[in-house]
Amino acid sequence: MRPLAPRFFPALLALTFTGLTGLTACDGGDGDSQGGSGGEGAQGGTGGQGAQGGTGGQGATGGGTPTINECQSGTAVCSPDADCVDTPGFYECVCKPGYEGDGKTCTDIDECQSLVHDCDPNAVCTNTPGAFSCACPAGFVGDGKTCSPRYSSVTTGPWHACAIRTDGTIWCWGFNSSGQVGTGTGDNYFVRPVSIGDATDWKQVTAGAAFTCALATTGKVSCWGTNSLGQLGDGTTAAKTSPVPAAGLIDDWVMIDAGTNHACGVRQDGSAWCWGRNNLSQLGDGSKDNDGDGTADNETLPVPVAGGYTWESISAGTDFTCGVQTDHTLWCWGTNGSRQLGNGTTAESVVPVQEKSAAADWAHVETGNAWACGVKLDGGRWCWGANNFAQGGNGTTTALTEPTHVDADTDWKFLRLGWDATSCGVRGSGAVHCWGDGSLGQTAQEGNESLFLLPVQVGADSDWKSLDVGQRFACGVRASGELFCWGATARGALASGFSGDRNEPAPLSDATDWELVESNVDNSCGLRGGNLYCWGRNVLENLGDGTGVSRPDPVPVGEGKIWKALSVAASSAAPSPTESSIAGAATISASSPTTWPSRTPPLPRSSPPPPTPLSGRRSRPARTAPAPSNRTRPCGAGAPTLSARSATAPAARAAPPGSTPPSRSSPPIPPTSSASP
Repeated sequence: MRPLAPRFFPALLALTFTGLTGLTACDGGDGDSQGGSGGEGAQGGTGGQGAQGGTGGQGATGGGTPTINECQSGTAVCSPDADCVDTPGFYECVCKPGYEGDGKTCTDIDECQSLVHDCDPNAVCTNTPGAFSCACPAGFVGDGKTCSPRYSSVTTGPWHACAIRTDGTIWCWGFNSSGQVGTGTGDNYFVRPVSIGDATDWKQVTAGAAFTCALATTGKVSCWGTNSLGQLGDGTTAAKTSPVPAAGLIDDWVMIDAGTNHACGVRQDGSAWCWGRNNLSQLGDGSKDNDGDGTADNETLPVPVAGGYTWESISAGTDFTCGVQTDHTLWCWGTNGSRQLGNGTTAESVVPVQEKSAAADWAHVETGNAWACGVKLDGGRWCWGANNFAQGGNGTTTALTEPTHVDADTDWKFLRLGWDATSCGVRGSGAVHCWGDGSLGQTAQEGNESLFLLPVQVGADSDWKSLDVGQRFACGVRASGELFCWGATARGALASGFSGDRNEPAPLSDATDWELVESNVDNSCGLRGGNLYCWGRNVLENLGDGTGVSRPDPVPVGEGKIWKALSVAASSAAPSPTESSIAGAATISASSPTTWPSRTPPLPRSSPPPPTPLSGRRSRPARTAPAPSNRTRPCGAGAPTLSARSATAPAARAAPPGSTPPSRSSPPIPPTSSASP
């Protein structure tokens, strides 16, 4: 066996200074450099044939540096909130998801404040160490990532609607020609529900033709919208675009109802009061001309209904009114050209008159355009007045001159009559049934928009708790609190954009963070979080989405920009017949434009964020060669001695002075010797 050549020593010394310990000389071998038995030898073992691992060791081919996993050995110095990642020749400290820093120090990221979260816009975001949680607030149901609003009741005017959420807030949408939506603005349309005022104590809301009134738990009434005929009952004739105290500041109202241009209510003492238009005696106060000037007097403040009766409930229709007294008798007043007063005549009445049968078993009454229906205590349904579009639902189109028992069913809970010729009701099972005109889907019979002489069920659900019928559309609330609408979508009535009529119940969009919406005849645009969305007819590429495809749902336009104002003009194409009276354009600017911050998409929790190169690297202090150990066994005369491996775990290894750390993409290149065998 030849002694090791002197030229071997530079390579051996390099191995020692890179932190290699625990090698012992080996017995015999044909290789030029022989590894040690029981160590992590750099070269062959006993009886070995060259440069391959030694007995019991992890040989590095060609005399390379052995691998030490600092992450497992405990020598890595990382933050407790970081992950240690071992790499060839060194290691990385990478902050865990939800933290940021260089790996040595990691700080919790407040995802809620930095907007790096995926909570629903309506959810409450709560920061936690390394994470966050999302929770739906009162009035919403969901897992926090998605929060759906929940409603308790709904009301409809001819082309607008309002609903009360379970948190006591009012949300309205649709045609806003006179401020009847109540947003405080003069925008023509709101095709998504918008919050009305800041109050959270509303218990009832009712919609007239172009005005709305609501009753709070305090017993006070507020109204908004058109007021030229005194519809708001606030003592003036000035329109209001947001809720104002009305009804003479009376604070003991128990229920209210709005007709076309008048409204009525019942107070705690059972007295009935009305206000607004009185050209056809619809206020029932005993006279149309209270000041004796020969003209009908509209009333801008509530006036008592004549007779001094005690009322259980009241319903205001189109120029007439009906009510049920506490003795369960039914009385009506106002216009009577279609026999809608139910007394068998066509004479107008300035005071309440009792229906012809004088029955004392009425439970509920509902008025429509020129007809009325009621439910008796036994659950039976009775109708009278106009019936040319089967509004009475008795199987005919013959006028009903007095209350008529129109079907044999006895499980009707309540009824709602529309502003044109459609009626609906809720049965004891909770199912909704509609009848009359179904030309635009308002009876919700998929594939069949004809006249329905008898009630037909709406959908398959049987858990409806609130319902109302507008001008060829209807909306209802299910027991889950979900709000659905169906029928004609003209003027945004369905709160679904101008996406076509619906002949089956369609849920309102869950998006409730619309800041501004502007619509015209057949397309709309809106702002959400500074982002612009458009939808509707697009044959002239007027949606700005780069296509000529009409869009039933909002699509983003000009992504990456912060929008503050928009204007939607009518296209040059002919408008649809139902919208022929609407034309022109409007420009809208947000009242307080805000530059919205861009949101960084949240990082997935399942994997750590990509580290910045070298930012989390732990530096390696240079280390001197260890002192020789007495645990050596010479290979032969003149052979060099390698130190035995220390029992103490070494610190993190450093590259030799003057060397360049290897890249993380490839293993380090082992030192080589130029000696030949």
